[in-house]
Amino acid sequence: MFQTVILAGGEGTRLRPLTCDLPKPMAPLCGRPAMDYILDLLERHGAKEVFVTLGYRPQAITGYYTDRPRTGMDLRFVEEDHPLGTAGSVKNACPNIEDPLLVISGDALCDFDLTAALAFHRSRNADATLLVKRVEDPREYGLVLAGEDGRIGGFVEKPSFGQAVTDLANTGIYIVSPRALSMIPTGENTDFAKDLFPVMLRTGMALYAYEDLGYWCDIGDLDSYRLCQKELMAGLCACRPLGMELERGIYLKETMPAGAFTLLPPVYLGENVTIGPGAVIGPGTVVGDSCRIGAGARVEDSILHDGAFVGEGAHLSGAILCQGASAEAKAVLEEGAVLGAHATVGRGASLRAKVWPGRRVEAGETLSADRKKGHPGWASFGEQGLCGEIGVEITPEFCARFGAAVATAAKGEPVALCGGDFPGGEPLLDALASGLCSAGSDVADFGKGVLGFLSYGMQFCALSWGVYLGGGKGVSLRLVTSGGLPATRPMERSVEKALTGELARRSGDSFGRRETLAGLQGFYQGELKKLAPQGLGGLSARVQAQSPGAQRLLEDTLRQLGCGLSGGPILLLDSSGEHLTILEEEWGAIPAYRALALCCEEAFACGETVSLPFEAPRALDDLAKERDGHLLRYLCCPADDSDRKARQSARDCLWPRDGMMQALLLLARQKRTGEDFFQMVLGLPSFELVSRQVATKGSPARLMQRLGPVEGMVEGVTLSLKGGRVLAQPDRRGRGIRLYAEAVNAEAAAELCEDVARRIAALSEED
Repeated sequence: MFQTVILAGGEGTRLRPLTCDLPKPMAPLCGRPAMDYILDLLERHGAKEVFVTLGYRPQAITGYYTDRPRTGMDLRFVEEDHPLGTAGSVKNACPNIEDPLLVISGDALCDFDLTAALAFHRSRNADATLLVKRVEDPREYGLVLAGEDGRIGGFVEKPSFGQAVTDLANTGIYIVSPRALSMIPTGENTDFAKDLFPVMLRTGMALYAYEDLGYWCDIGDLDSYRLCQKELMAGLCACRPLGMELERGIYLKETMPAGAFTLLPPVYLGENVTIGPGAVIGPGTVVGDSCRIGAGARVEDSILHDGAFVGEGAHLSGAILCQGASAEAKAVLEEGAVLGAHATVGRGASLRAKVWPGRRVEAGETLSADRKKGHPGWASFGEQGLCGEIGVEITPEFCARFGAAVATAAKGEPVALCGGDFPGGEPLLDALASGLCSAGSDVADFGKGVLGFLSYGMQFCALSWGVYLGGGKGVSLRLVTSGGLPATRPMERSVEKALTGELARRSGDSFGRRETLAGLQGFYQGELKKLAPQGLGGLSARVQAQSPGAQRLLEDTLRQLGCGLSGGPILLLDSSGEHLTILEEEWGAIPAYRALALCCEEAFACGETVSLPFEAPRALDDLAKERDGHLLRYLCCPADDSDRKARQSARDCLWPRDGMMQALLLLARQKRTGEDFFQMVLGLPSFELVSRQVATKGSPARLMQRLGPVEGMVEGVTLSLKGGRVLAQPDRRGRGIRLYAEAVNAEAAAELCEDVARRIAALSEED
């Protein structure tokens, strides 16, 4: 016998409109609330005393279980006056314990062996044991780094694929000791994963991970909500739907409805269901109590809650109808369509969106994008932000919504805005500014410029939120933070959440203001000129920039410093102005990574600390050691503040991500030493860099774990191989793995890259 706390206070915002009027633990799974399956699991493992923490719509839970008491199990409901977090809720519900306490969520479906987990906990004399499960997509989970004995060495909370170096997910099921419980402050909002466990880890307490091979599905969003019911009916979980299995994959709560219709397993039918002739139901469909389905209708891979109605000839595929919702005759509901309670889709209407409770889609209307929730499926952050084509993915309408989402996530803080100089950029910038203002943020509008100008402006104005609209082959919306550094993962997630949810709405008198700060470019040019304090008289260089504005600015700066523009090396800048490539007609090209290395060498010689992105060449670490320099690396999308020191340094050191600043630094060095660029390069350690993208099957996080040892919470795995090194870094959108190979020459680097690519392909096939 053991005590248990069920966490049942969540709102389930990502399940809306299903949870608009229903707490998440009461979401029905094949005729029963999700929490019912958890109580069954606890009962099978001997739980007698169970505390249930309540927050959102508590009456729905207490009312249900008051009418349906559990024999042999003492349920005690504990309501919270204000949110206390997962750990705070447990402390509030069960302040004093003498034996290990089991903590479990009421909104997941699982069949874990809790008895074995408790035995593991006791055998390790653990202060806390986390039940973990391997997952395909790690981005929506807190991940756990654990040794072979289960001892936990680190955590990362909901990372991008770039930082997902393990696929062990924290399931939110914990066994905590009295000692751990005593560390939770009373009455304060405290979370296990974010607050308590990191403290326990830092103080050397015994945290263990118990990997269970059973079934577990976190009902975190609507896709997983549909999937877990399909898997429940397919027998992948030891839990069983309510009722009986008439034949393999066909479940009935009571008796089979009368009529000439077709059932395609797996399918679940509640009681008092009416189905018209010629209708086809399934596979993967759940039909709740008292539902009506008209003649000739087809319902597949869909969920119908109690009292839902499907009219004659309607077609539902991958849809959800909440309690009392109606899809009238000939309506078409495609994958992702959700009708809230008592909402209606009129006759012949077409829907691929979510409709809130009680609302109506008119007959014949086509609703292809949710007007209140949802955004294009491509809109999740990658290495270059949100990327797309003007007029297709990147439209003024989307830019306005994106701007409003950023302002919503920023909670009204001022936001910096800048864009590259490319056709069509101005209307998109205007739309971004309008969206930002509409959600209450003042806009510091830096106009057209390179990313380096935005970085300088944000540091000058002490701004922590910014958006850069970049041009080039496509268009990118890049979210940045202080000093123009890439935004953290929590920032990105808050913007993605706003894009898929409620945007902040303000009245006209509380709109943000748009202030033009393009004049700050004169100060930025002043900073560029400071990098060549002796001037550049006697030198000559030519500029080729993809941005006309960047070309004009750099040429004007060189001219003011006395540099000629009619001959000499060609300074090539990419569309964002971040990267500098130098072209000598006699010698060839100095690629951007070598130009960066030359600038680093100069900084190390001056005793400066240089802060670079994680994927910057590892040869620069060797260079720092040789020159007695200091090099820090920051993560491009950190899920926590583990790179805080490196980011603080990078905010004040702008040149590593500004190609114009690098050009001025190198020209100033040429003026001072008399060396040409290739003489400078000859003084560097010999290294070449080759990169490529490798497509993978399955989870990149799982492949990363098998590819090589993981050293802390980093963005990728560095492999030291014969002849060089390879950084393997998961693509941030989970589409594969990017490789950065370094060796003494390009041919050797390419061979290393190909060898690791073949290894990844083989591991991918094994999965």
